[in-house]
Amino acid sequence: MRSEDVENGRIAPVFAPKEQVLAYLHDMESQGRVHTLWPEHCLVGSWGWACPNQLVQAVNTWDNRHHGQRPLHFYQKGEYPDAEMFSIFSYVNEATPNTHGKLVLDQLAQYDEVVVCGFAKDYCVAESVKDLRNDSRFEGKLRFFEAGMAAIDPQSANLSIYEECLNNFGAKCI
Repeated sequence: MRSEDVENGRIAPVFAPKEQVLAYLHDMESQGRVHTLWPEHCLVGSWGWACPNQLVQAVNTWDNRHHGQRPLHFYQKGEYPDAEMFSIFSYVNEATPNTHGKLVLDQLAQYDEVVVCGFAKDYCVAESVKDLRNDSRFEGKLRFFEAGMAAIDPQSANLSIYEECLNNFGAKCI
């Protein structure tokens, strides 16, 4: 969805004033981004919020192999319902307050390794990896848990972040 869709009435905001939506869309467009209208998913308490069984099995297998060696934490995102948050660490609109994301980065920076997994590898996980790559504290620490990731679009250009981190940031696949 683009700002012109709202300006010409093809799409009408329901939960926010038109001016607020237009300001948000203009901000995204100024960053070279486009707002995607996703179906409802990952809503707290819904089936989409639960970790998929395959991810739980993969994480359990990994945890059993490394029991007692490394702490295992799950982090959640999306404090503000009116803001896009693909990365767990940042909102698309940089004006949205995000103390949680900065806190999580500070917590993770204390570890020697940070294992990355989740769905969708080409959207939310890739955006999180971009934020990690932009923080020098994580150079050489990223471990991509391939068995715990799946892409929505296996041909997405967003997937290039993994190769970039493997080649230039000291990341490894596990």
